[in-house]
Amino acid sequence: MKFHALRWYALLEGCFLVAIGVIILGNADLIVGGSPGLALIAHHYLPLTMGSWLLLANLPFFVLAFLRLRREFALISLACSFIVSLLVDLLGPLLAEVHMPQPLAALLAGLLIGFGLVVLFRQRGSIGGVNILALYLELRWGWHSAKVILAWDISIGLLSLLIFDWQTVVSSLIAFAVLASVIGRYHPRQVKQPIQPLPSAMTAKGSL
Repeated sequence: MKFHALRWYALLEGCFLVAIGVIILGNADLIVGGSPGLALIAHHYLPLTMGSWLLLANLPFFVLAFLRLRREFALISLACSFIVSLLVDLLGPLLAEVHMPQPLAALLAGLLIGFGLVVLFRQRGSIGGVNILALYLELRWGWHSAKVILAWDISIGLLSLLIFDWQTVVSSLIAFAVLASVIGRYHPRQVKQPIQPLPSAMTAKGSL
């Protein structure tokens, strides 16, 4: 019981850091990476709601998690994705007046989201989307999650040039680079290893 309580406390901490980072990006009118960034671009060109595009963008990754990774990981990632969305909605109005220059916002948001994802990864969770693909490729082929996430986010940034001005895109790329740097330094790469079953409650209790 203590193990599971501490684990969910850590997951909530990670979700909180990610949510604050996302709010800072939004307040500075910067681009969000991952599947939300892809959904934003699709929403600009095709007549579906942003929520619908976000669901469509995330769906293949959660299918991948259920089919190729542990079901528990997929369910935890789904829960964390919901918690982050809820926190953004709840905390967004409270932080609506927090504004800063785009480069500073990019640096701070990249740090917060990066550390939040490291916490989630260490607790065998994620916020869904490209995070799932990154972890799968890391376990299957040994590609570090940070490199996969950075490559995806750079692609989103380049596509965003069709919508946003170049200053916004450059500042957003700073956030993506900082985020990937944090993950690269603090998330140990797992080479071709399946996600191991969690210890039982008795084992976990004895190890703490």
